[in-house]
Amino acid sequence: EANAAALALAEQASRRDRLYVPFVADEHGLISFVAEPLPIPAMRELAKTLCARALFLRAQSDLPAAWRDVLTVHRLARLQAQNPWLVSQLVALAMESIASHTGRELAADPRFEPTLARQVLAELSALEPLDDLVPKAAGVERGFALMAVEYLRRGGEVNRLIHWPGAEGAGAMDADWEELCRRVNLASDCLAAGQQVGGARDRDDGWLGGFRGEHPMR
Repeated sequence: EANAAALALAEQASRRDRLYVPFVADEHGLISFVAEPLPIPAMRELAKTLCARALFLRAQSDLPAAWRDVLTVHRLARLQAQNPWLVSQLVALAMESIASHTGRELAADPRFEPTLARQVLAELSALEPLDDLVPKAAGVERGFALMAVEYLRRGGEVNRLIHWPGAEGAGAMDADWEELCRRVNLASDCLAAGQQVGGARDRDDGWLGGFRGEHPMR
């Protein structure tokens, strides 16, 4: 009940056609978010909360309301996938998995009436498929990585780009910029290839191998 108002807003948002998260380049030439209305980690937690409420509503014999919450997660997953970053697509897939698992639990309930089943089938059929991972890996992530290389080449400070312990105070760096760009492109190619042929190990090997100057997918 404490989250009812927030979840009602999420349901309203799920009916939107587009998620718009604009980007700008800051004074250092580094692209940044202007706004992040739906932070990526919070989206996964939102999906879990909605599906937890769906199971609670099922226990209260309100299966139509329970399905409404599950459908909201399916819709939010598709909005989340519109964010250009690869991690956003992965979170969208996680949200879709959470919703699908909960939906199966509802469908297995003996009180799940044929009328509701037909409604569920129609609404699921109306959903667009989630975006392909490969363009995100080969396109957007490649572009961001190359932008970061160019930022560093022009004298940008490492600690403005990489935020981890030990990077504090790090200034401009020297590197073979052409070779670094080549490895970024190779890593992006390998990551995209890994998305098409196998599991997590293939993707990890492809990405790391690309930065080592290898192409393990060949």
